[in-house]
Amino acid sequence: MERRFASLEKRTRAEIRNKDSALAEAMGHIENLESQVTQAGHQLHEADLHAYAARRVSGHPRAKDILSLIESGRITSRDQVRQVAEQWDHAATEPGGVNERIRRSLGRGSEHPTETDQRRAGQLMEDHNPIPGLEDFGTTMGELRALSGIVQSNFNGRRF
Repeated sequence: MERRFASLEKRTRAEIRNKDSALAEAMGHIENLESQVTQAGHQLHEADLHAYAARRVSGHPRAKDILSLIESGRITSRDQVRQVAEQWDHAATEPGGVNERIRRSLGRGSEHPTETDQRRAGQLMEDHNPIPGLEDFGTTMGELRALSGIVQSNFNGRRF
């Protein structure tokens, strides 16, 4: 009976060692998978941040600087990208200022005319209207300007 118990104990201990080693191997595999999931989450966050930053700073005068801050790890969230872009947008000095850049980015069909454009358009319309008080002569302001030799500017291919 003692031999049988000794034999049974030996087999049980061997099985326990096998199960322990299989369990340790499974735990190692689980830890490896958990670290891979964590890395994938970080990579997903970085890719999302890069995509957001690329959309947010497209056309920004200091886009390269902002993207390099993301690459270096100094900017790590969408809020930081937004704050830096807004801060540097106001500090940027460019011809016409920020408003002119925004106006250009809206596209030709939907932009509002500037004061200069409105003045020139009014002057162009004025060139084809008769002169008040001199309607009997049948001359327009544009004809009088041309006859007087006043320097005319080019506006969208039209002379005025």
